[in-house]
Amino acid sequence: MKIAFAGTPEFSSNLLKALLKSHFEIVRVYTQPARPKGRGLSISPSEVEVVARENNLLTYATERWDSVVTEDLKNSGAELLVTAAYGLIIPNDALRATKFGAINVHASLLPQWRGAAPIQRAIEAGDTSTGITIFQLDEGVDTGPIFSSVSTEIKPNETAVELMQRLEKIACELLPETIHNIYNGELISKSQNSGEAIYAKKIKKEEGNIDFNLSASEIHNKFRAFQPWPGISVGGIKLISISISEQKSKAGEIISLNPLTIGTSNGSVIIEELQAPGRKKIKGIEYANGKHLKKGDFFI
Repeated sequence: MKIAFAGTPEFSSNLLKALLKSHFEIVRVYTQPARPKGRGLSISPSEVEVVARENNLLTYATERWDSVVTEDLKNSGAELLVTAAYGLIIPNDALRATKFGAINVHASLLPQWRGAAPIQRAIEAGDTSTGITIFQLDEGVDTGPIFSSVSTEIKPNETAVELMQRLEKIACELLPETIHNIYNGELISKSQNSGEAIYAKKIKKEEGNIDFNLSASEIHNKFRAFQPWPGISVGGIKLISISISEQKSKAGEIISLNPLTIGTSNGSVIIEELQAPGRKKIKGIEYANGKHLKKGDFFI
């Protein structure tokens, strides 16, 4: 099958590699243009563009998908458009421009967690399972009929980065198999139940600002979900490494210094490592000693 691929970050680039290993003919790659990255903010191409160039694939990097891009897709000879974390809105006429239409790889079990941040929102909510869904794109946001899905557990201490890596591997196996089955007419898509839909809104930086009036489990879930960005902070102090305990005390009260344990609305948080603004990372006990904190004091 001749495939056009649209994606931008590392998650997408690994899927593109999986398609190449499965010997699909990639006739076009669409991605977002080069942007400033890293501490030096040097202009760098997307991870998908890097893979495409390495494999001499025709690549179209653009700020928006317009009629020119749609016409290019129509002329590419592609039989199917595959998208994954592309990051741009694809108009309806482009979704219908190929023989088999367009499919998307989404990192949740749809209709749960439709939208921009499914992995983070699933962890933040305390979900114990998630997965990968491959579905037909339509005019809605992750609303199209489902071709295939695979579920997996969310481990108790798993961060968004770690879960993303596992879901990537699942997707890299599921995508080629699903495309083969679509091409051979062996799959019938199933409509989603929109009444069960949950939406995963985009993460905002300020969501990382938390306080100890939350429960220990809520704080821990946010810590895991918001890795590597935006992380979580209390009063401007970034929490680098934490765990939770069933010890109880008033919210914000220091239960012990070694390890530095702080009460919440339910349970407590053990701060193993933190970083004050403009300072290096240090252990929780070092911070407590430097501030002359004692048991019974309030952390902030």
